[in-house]
Amino acid sequence: MTVSVDQDGRIGWTAVPGSVLMQCMMNRNYWSLAAFTFLVWEYLITLPYEYWYIWKRPMTHIKFMYLFSRYFGLIALGANFILLSRQLSHPPVPFAACKSWYIYQIIAFWLLFSTAEAVLMLRGVCYCNKTVSWPLSTHI
Repeated sequence: MTVSVDQDGRIGWTAVPGSVLMQCMMNRNYWSLAAFTFLVWEYLITLPYEYWYIWKRPMTHIKFMYLFSRYFGLIALGANFILLSRQLSHPPVPFAACKSWYIYQIIAFWLLFSTAEAVLMLRGVCYCNKTVSWPLSTHI
């Protein structure tokens, strides 16, 4: 269904042809798979560096936030691909499923964004040779 507005300003719904809807769903699945594949490839080629520079070091707040953002992103994208290719690819998709998927997208984005932002703020503080207590440094 698509929303349309006529000349009088009335809102109406028009049906999208089934073939167009299926093509859009297939494209969405392909792009999601491409993003997941690219992310896995990037993780694999940088794994030796990550092992040397991250895993061999002691656990700190920065290391935890880095690992969280790195691996939560991979897990979130994998879960998103599974949801898109299974549950959300067979029309009609229930409204509750769409709403749950949308909420999942928002929560995953803000968790990743907040973690990356906190790491960048702490790096800026360290770069300027400032000392800030941990609770203050995580305030976004």
